[in-house]
Amino acid sequence: QPATSNRWSTVPTRRTVLFVARTMQATSRLIYDVLPLIWEDSRVQAVFTVDATSHFGEGLQNFLEAHKLPVLEWEYVIDHPDRFDLTVSASANNLSPLPTPLLTMSHGAGHHKYRVTEDGIDETVSGLSPQQLLTDDGRPIPTRIALGGEEQRRRLSVQVPSMAPRATVTGDVCLERLQRSRSQRFRYRRHLGIDPSQRLIFLSSTWGPDALLARRHDLAAELLSHLPSDEFRVIAAWHPNSWQRHGHANIAGWAGPALRAGLMLIPPHEGWRAGLVASDCVISDHGSVGFYAAAIGKPIVFVGDSDSETPADSPAAALMGAAPRIADAANMASQLRLLTSRPAPDYSSITDQALTQSASASENLRALMYELLGLTQSFDPAHLTPVPLPIVDTVANPAHNVYINDASEELVVERFPASDMTHPQESSYAIRVFVVDSVETSHRRRCAASAMVWTESTLDRMEADAWSKEVFSELPGLRLTAAKLTDTEIHIRMRDGDTYIAAPAPTHHLATVAAVVHTELLKGNKAGTIRYRAGNQVQRFQLRSDTGSP
Repeated sequence: QPATSNRWSTVPTRRTVLFVARTMQATSRLIYDVLPLIWEDSRVQAVFTVDATSHFGEGLQNFLEAHKLPVLEWEYVIDHPDRFDLTVSASANNLSPLPTPLLTMSHGAGHHKYRVTEDGIDETVSGLSPQQLLTDDGRPIPTRIALGGEEQRRRLSVQVPSMAPRATVTGDVCLERLQRSRSQRFRYRRHLGIDPSQRLIFLSSTWGPDALLARRHDLAAELLSHLPSDEFRVIAAWHPNSWQRHGHANIAGWAGPALRAGLMLIPPHEGWRAGLVASDCVISDHGSVGFYAAAIGKPIVFVGDSDSETPADSPAAALMGAAPRIADAANMASQLRLLTSRPAPDYSSITDQALTQSASASENLRALMYELLGLTQSFDPAHLTPVPLPIVDTVANPAHNVYINDASEELVVERFPASDMTHPQESSYAIRVFVVDSVETSHRRRCAASAMVWTESTLDRMEADAWSKEVFSELPGLRLTAAKLTDTEIHIRMRDGDTYIAAPAPTHHLATVAAVVHTELLKGNKAGTIRYRAGNQVQRFQLRSDTGSP
């Protein structure tokens, strides 16, 4: 092996691995899944470069530097190929100028999309296309190609026969990390604030004209307006290319109505995997996230089709043909309740074709890298960790419509975020209570509220009474206020000055409890046990007069 890396190393025998950053998705795969396979070996060092020809390279330099990774100029890499002992790319675009030996791999759940060209798409699968893998005179460019499953090897043998001997089915490191992360599901849900009784719906979009975000850009807001908030939560992940193409400000702006209704939006890096593990059901298009979801046993629902991007004989197309489509708005809640109340369908006969279920995918890929580096693996195996806690963008929802059916002894309650969209179930409920949070800034909504809640912190009795008197003075139509005194007691005050304590405090949102108490007090039930059902959870608490309030 040439001692080419001496330029950057104080160790004469150290090998230099060059990672090629082209898109945020591919770069994230390299940083989070591939780099950890070698970075504890003092004989190896990693450097990165950003492909100057990439249409999605904007922001990658800053992303790499934020991870404290060394970055070399693209021109320098191309002019000094002998300085690198191995080049790794999670994209098959623009391979010709790269130093060898060259290892390529997928940046998603296998290879299942047609290759995008300047004129649209061609009829070869991206990553396995002769236009990407061969020189103009037909010679293979990558030294080796790592594949996730046998279906890709078969497709490669048809599309690029000369590359078949250079292919190795290693399995998929991303899938392996997802599987290892399943033991952390409770931690992820707790971090996201998901109650054990709530169903977390994961909404995923790839990029391009057939993507969910392009075809159903308002689906997140639509879901949130039809799924009771005490029963369902919604989290979303959009493809990094969408963030880069349109910009963070535009993506966040378009998501504004859904964010205000309670959407949790995952930034375009690592958090989607923890969100996926935490979820109870996944709504997806033909992108990789839906395929990974099916591979780890999640119920999945598809939106639209992908005839223009996905080969009809691919595992991705087979999965879309086998899984259900999202129901119309009026039946979304029923469909998602059914899917999350029974075992998920077994799609392994489809997903295993593209993603070999291997607990050693990381070791297989690592062995391939060391083979190309000419080094023996004379140290402990790489420590492959579960994915980290997710980071999400979210906005506290300050206004709620709470619908109550009191036709039986047990109140049935459904809470929805207030929006300009009229909920179709409103007419089937006898009572509607409009509840706002103290942080609500809309004067119109504050004036329309029957109840107001304080959720920013716990208050003592004097603080709760002072706040209540202030908002009653400001808002003539307000009838009730509610604030937590402790984790177990809720302070209730009526406009006439009567005060009550609700304990033990239910785990549901304070707006739900306030609406229930509001309903019971107006019916004349001023003391005793109150029982109600929200979603699949029944809660009870005692309501009593508060003799300690001023």
